[in-house]
Amino acid sequence: MAQVKTYAEEYDKRIKAAETIKAETSELFGDKTNLATGETEFLVTDVSIPGNNALPVAIERHFSVEARGGRWNEYLFGDWDIGIPYIGGVFAQMGWQGLSTTPPYVYNNNRCSQGAAPPTFRPQGASLDVEAWEYWHGYHLVTPDGSQEMLQSTSYTRPQPTDGKVHPWVTSQYWYFSCLPTLKSGDPGEGFIAQSPDGTRYYFDWMVRLPYASILKPSKTLVTSSHNGDPRLTLTNTPVPRQEIRIYPTRIEDARGNWVQYAWDGGKLMQITASDGRALTLTYRTVAGQDKVGTASDGSRTWTYAYDPDGSLISVTLPDQSAWSINFKPLDRQGLGYDDTYQQGTVHPVYDKSLNCSWMRVLKSNDSIGTIQHPSGAVGTFEFDAVRHGRTFVRPNCHTPQAGDGGNADIDLDFEDLQMGSSSSIPARFDVMAIKSKSISGPGLPTYAWNFSYATPIGCFVDYCKANSETTKTTTTIDPEGVRTIYTYGVQFEVNDGQLLKKEVYKDGVLLQVSANTYLANADAGHQSFAEPVGQSPEGENSYFSERNRPQIIRSLTQDGITSTSTVNGFDAFAKATSVTKSNLWYHRTDITSYYDDTAKWVIGQVAKVTNVDTNKVVSQTDYEATTALPSRTYSFGKLQASMTYYSDGTLQTATDGNQKTTTLSSWKRGLPQIITFADNTTKSSVIDDLGLIRSLTDENGFVTTYDYDAMGRMTALTPPQGNVIHQAFVQVQGVENGLAPGHWRQTITSGSGKKTSYFDALWRPVATQEEDVQNSQATSRGTVTRYDSNGRTIFASYPRNPQTDGGLDYGAAMPGTTTIYDGLGRVRSITQDSELGPLVTTTEYLSGVQTRVTNPRKFTTTTGYFFLEEPRYDQPVWIVAPEGMRTDIGRDVFGAPLSVTRGMSAN
Repeated sequence: MAQVKTYAEEYDKRIKAAETIKAETSELFGDKTNLATGETEFLVTDVSIPGNNALPVAIERHFSVEARGGRWNEYLFGDWDIGIPYIGGVFAQMGWQGLSTTPPYVYNNNRCSQGAAPPTFRPQGASLDVEAWEYWHGYHLVTPDGSQEMLQSTSYTRPQPTDGKVHPWVTSQYWYFSCLPTLKSGDPGEGFIAQSPDGTRYYFDWMVRLPYASILKPSKTLVTSSHNGDPRLTLTNTPVPRQEIRIYPTRIEDARGNWVQYAWDGGKLMQITASDGRALTLTYRTVAGQDKVGTASDGSRTWTYAYDPDGSLISVTLPDQSAWSINFKPLDRQGLGYDDTYQQGTVHPVYDKSLNCSWMRVLKSNDSIGTIQHPSGAVGTFEFDAVRHGRTFVRPNCHTPQAGDGGNADIDLDFEDLQMGSSSSIPARFDVMAIKSKSISGPGLPTYAWNFSYATPIGCFVDYCKANSETTKTTTTIDPEGVRTIYTYGVQFEVNDGQLLKKEVYKDGVLLQVSANTYLANADAGHQSFAEPVGQSPEGENSYFSERNRPQIIRSLTQDGITSTSTVNGFDAFAKATSVTKSNLWYHRTDITSYYDDTAKWVIGQVAKVTNVDTNKVVSQTDYEATTALPSRTYSFGKLQASMTYYSDGTLQTATDGNQKTTTLSSWKRGLPQIITFADNTTKSSVIDDLGLIRSLTDENGFVTTYDYDAMGRMTALTPPQGNVIHQAFVQVQGVENGLAPGHWRQTITSGSGKKTSYFDALWRPVATQEEDVQNSQATSRGTVTRYDSNGRTIFASYPRNPQTDGGLDYGAAMPGTTTIYDGLGRVRSITQDSELGPLVTTTEYLSGVQTRVTNPRKFTTTTGYFFLEEPRYDQPVWIVAPEGMRTDIGRDVFGAPLSVTRGMSAN
C-alpha cells in the first residue's frame, strides 16, 4: 500500500512543513546561470496555490540579465517579466505573419497554418531592403523550463499525435502545435494550440506587443568629397524599428480535462482561475506612464509591489510585512561597454578586427552590480561584465553593405568601412552580460562568495580555421569552500557547440573528480529510431541543434583511481534511452527500458517496464489506464504492489495493495484527499482551507487536532485532543541576540511551561537553540549553537550548555563541541570532538578503488570497500576490515542487494 501510505502520510508532511522553518540554500534568490556562457536569469515565485492537479496557479517573476538596448521597464513588473508560458519572437513593423503556399505568394495572418520566415521589407525613409535574418531570430516557445525553437513539421517529422489534427509546428522536444482560427485578443489572424509531451494543451490566443531595441542597417551612400568634389561612398546606418510579439495562453488544459484560465485586459493579466477552485487576482497602478502590477491576491492574502519613478521594481511586500528589496537598475541600464578613442575632440569607436566579416567593437570592463535582499534578510550581490564568446569552423555567410537608392554600385567602400558594415548571418562570435561574482551576506552569515571566469576562443569561419583551431572553451567557478570546478564546453559549429564535454573538480590544488560526456555524433544520428531532424527551422542557418536531438551516449566518471561508465546502447522514437549499461572495474549491469506512449492524448515517455539483462528479471513494471494514461498497476520484480482507480479529474479514488486490501480516497481539495477510508472501514479525515492549509485532522478513533497559521502559512497553534495547546511564533528581530545582528529571525514554541526558542541566520538555519521550563529556567535551561558552511552542512555543533550558568549562546563565541571538515566532494574528512583529554579526532581517507579508511581517536583503523555502478557511494559495503583484523565480506547481486555475509580473520 505504498501509494496509499504516502497520501495518509501527506497530512503529516504538510503539517510538518508548516511547523518547521525550511532552511534556504544559496539559490534562494532564484538565480540560474548557464555556465556555457555566463548568462544569468532570476525566477522567483511570489505565491503558488497547491491544487488537485499539476497545473500551476502561481505568480512568478522573471529577470534576465542582458544588454536591454534602452528597454527598461516594459514588463508587467517593470524590469521584471511575468513568468507565464508564451510563444513569440522579435519582428519588424509588419508583425507576425504567414505566407501563402500557392501563387501569388503573399504574406497574410495565417501565421500558424502557413508559417514562414518574416518578409524582406524596406523601412520607411530607408533606401535599402532589410532581410529577415537581420531583425528576427526565429519563433520560440518559452516556458519555465526554458526556450525551444518552433520548427515546421515536414514529411520526416515523427512520431506525431494521432488526435486527427494537423500539426504544422513542432519542437525538438516533441511539443506539437495545431491551429486556432482566431485570437481572443482581437488581433487579426490565427492562434496556436500547443501540446506538451505530458498531454497538456496550451491555447495560445492572446497577442501582446512589447517594445524592442532597434537595429542599424548599414548601407553605402554616395556623397561628394568636400576636398576635391569627387564622388565617394560612405557607410550609413539606418535605424530599423522592431517589436516583440508574444502570444500568451488564455487556457491550459491537462490530459484529464482539468484547466487553468488566464483573463487578460490588453497586455495586462487580470486573473488566474482553475477548475478546482483556485484563483489569483492582480491589480495595477500607473508608474512612469505604464500599468504595473500593484498587488496580487489569493483571496485572503495580498502581495504588494513597489517601483521607483522610472518603473524599476524595488520591493515586494509579503502578507506578513516581510519584503524583497531589489536594486537591479544597474543591470537594466549599464549593458555592454565598449572602448572609444578621442581624436580632435571627436569620439571614434575602437574595433576588434581579429575576424573579417565579424568586426566588433572592443569590449571594456563595465562591471554592473545588482543587489537583492530576500525576506529572510539575506543579501545577494551579483556582479556582471561583458564577455565575448567565439565559435569555430562556422559556415560563413557574409553580407556586405549594399548601395541604397541613388548609390553607385561601381564605387566601393574602403576596407575599414566595408568591414565595419559587414556581418555574417551565422555569427562566429557573440557578446553577453556574464556573471563575474556572486556573494551572500546577512545576519549570522559570513560573506559567502562565488567567482566565475571564462576562457573562450576568438572564433573563426571554416575557410580560415586551422587544423589546431580550438573546439572547446572553459568556465571556471570557485565556491566559498575553495572548490574550483572547470567546465569544458564545445564551440565547434554544428558538431559540439554548447555541449558540456567535461567537468573537473579540484580543492587545494588536488584533482578529485573528472566526469566526461560523449554525445551522439552527427554521422550516427541518421541511423537511430528518432527523426533526424525533427523539423525544419524557418530561421534556417543557425538552428542546427534546435532541429535535432543529440542525446548523451556515454558518461564516464573518474574518482579515487577508478572510472565508472554509463553507456546508452539504443534510443526509442522520442530519443529516450532504451538500453543502458553501467560498469566499472568490478561491477556491470545492463537494463532495458520500455515506455508507455499514448499518442492520441500525447502523453509520452512514461516508463512501462525495466528489465535487467544480466538476470532477465523484470525490475519494475507499470500498467496504464487506456482512458486516462494514468498508472493502473505497479509491480516490483514480478510482484503486484498496488492497483489504482481514478476519478474523472485524475485524482486517486482507490488503491489496492498486493494483499487485495483497498483504501478509498475522496473529497479532494488542494492536492489532498479530505477523507481516507481504509480496508477495515476506519477513516482518517481533514478539513483543508482554500490555501491548502490543514485546519483540522480527525484520526481513526475520532480524535480531532486543530491547527492555526500565520499570514505565510506557518503554524501558530496546534490544539491536540487533550493536553496543552502548542503555540509557536516566527518573527524577525530588529535587535542583537546571541551575537546575531539585527534582522535575524526567532522562533518560539511553548506548551504549558515548556519553551523552546530557536534563533535563525539569514538563510533561516537554526544557529542557536534554547529549551527550558519557564517555571525553573535556572535549573532546566539548556542550549546549543550550530554553524554551517555555504552548502548548509553542519561544520560545528556545540555541546548542550546551560546559558544561565555556563555562559550564553553567542553564535560567534568559542565553546566546546564537535567540528566537521568536508572535502571538495562534500565527503566528511574529519570529525573533531572537544574533550577534557583534548581534541578527539576521527579521520576518513578516501583510497584508490573507492575504499575508505577511518581512523578513530585511538588510532585504530577500519577499511571498507563498496559496491557502486556509477558515481561512488558509501552506503553499500562489500568488505570491511576491522581494527582487530576481523574481515566481513558481503556478497551482493547486480542490484546491490546483500546475498551473503561471511566473517573471518583477514589474510593480511
